[in-house]
Amino acid sequence: MFDDEPYYIIDLGEVEKAYKRWMLNLPDIHPYYAMKCNPNPVIIEALYKLDCCFDCASKTELDHILRLTNDPSKIIFAHPCKYPSHIQYAQEKGINLMTFDS
Repeated sequence: MFDDEPYYIIDLGEVEKAYKRWMLNLPDIHPYYAMKCNPNPVIIEALYKLDCCFDCASKTELDHILRLTNDPSKIIFAHPCKYPSHIQYAQEKGINLMTFDS
């Protein structure tokens, strides 16, 4: 039987090397990983352990990172069209950094 489901091959060593290279060369610019590009929990956990911050574009993504980090300062709410209820939710959770682009 042929399995046609997609899968990831993740080299966490490469993820760590890339993050550390960023921090070495741009120490004053803290990166925010965009959850929407690849929300794989293994990658998210590895980045969290490296002290990465996260760019979240939905209430679901906000919740995911809050459950992992319990630290709203690690999140930027960055969806171009935010629902008022989601902005209020972010405020209630202590997330005070967001983008404005529409």
